[in-house]
Amino acid sequence: MKKIWIILIFFIIIFLAYFILIPKKIYKKNSYIIEDSIDINTGSSAVNEKHEGFFYLENECGYFSFKQGITHYKRCNTDEYILANNLFYIIYNKTESSIKLFTPTGDKVSEIKINGYPYIYNNLPVFYIINNNNRGFSLYSDKCKKIFGDINFTSLITSISMDKNLDTLVSTIDGRTFLYTSKGEKIFDEKFNGNSKIIISKSNTIDFEGDNIAICSGIYPEYIEVFKKKDGTKFISYKTDTNFRYNILLFFVNNRLYFEGVKQIKFINLKNKKTGSIDIKGEINEVKFNESGNILIASNLNDIYYLTIFSPKTKRIFYKEFTSKISNFNFLNKKTIYFKCDDKILKIKVG
Repeated sequence: MKKIWIILIFFIIIFLAYFILIPKKIYKKNSYIIEDSIDINTGSSAVNEKHEGFFYLENECGYFSFKQGITHYKRCNTDEYILANNLFYIIYNKTESSIKLFTPTGDKVSEIKINGYPYIYNNLPVFYIINNNNRGFSLYSDKCKKIFGDINFTSLITSISMDKNLDTLVSTIDGRTFLYTSKGEKIFDEKFNGNSKIIISKSNTIDFEGDNIAICSGIYPEYIEVFKKKDGTKFISYKTDTNFRYNILLFFVNNRLYFEGVKQIKFINLKNKKTGSIDIKGEINEVKFNESGNILIASNLNDIYYLTIFSPKTKRIFYKEFTSKISNFNFLNKKTIYFKCDDKILKIKVG
């Protein structure tokens, strides 16, 4: 009898140790709550109402509120395509070399002829026109008024980004990087010196506050270098273990520089220069961050679509697989996201 009690106590200790000491997954593959959904096919049932989110694909865009439904929806013709952000959307007609700009409620602001194609960077009240030869650009307001341009280069533009001050960072394939103020005044024209690995500028980014600049260079090998915006001082040079031939994802968030790896999102801590990584499945489609630094990553592999959210400490806090194509992800708040799945906008609680 005494032996039985000893064995029983032993198993109880092992059981408690397992549940107390061993970390558990706090997500479930098939467990999630759809708080709300909107059927896009119902049309604009809340015209002119304030929207809380938007979506766009090549030939359609929409603005919506989960309280009111679709506030505005637009589908364009076969010879047109759409670009959108939270403040406006553009319909670009390549055949006629023209754009039409609309408010989120569908009110037409203006129509202009252009010698290039539009490009919207982030949710800012401006957009670019990139020249047809990809060697120059102009900046326009959300009223379709030219702010500055044309600014032309002798080499192809490979990457363009902007900070909250509307300063523009442009890199070209010959390794040059240019920085312009919101009025088109050139702050610097940097051909990096001999101690730099920047030979071909493939991708660039500037943090939203306008403090730091990062440039990804080259193929075989691939380097990322980080500079202070105010004086151009380089303080990080990092050789990656990847050699993408295309522009990689590259962005600053919360004193980190995140960048794309093979089946990974990697990051460099700007303060202590330490690196980290997050493993993902398949190819990256979209990456978004919320104010807490949580990372939403959408990827796909073999027609399976993966939606994963990680904490800043790289702990996986949400995971779901979909067989239908999903897109247009964003955070509504710290614990809620939305995305487009088929003809529906889904609102999901993730925390």
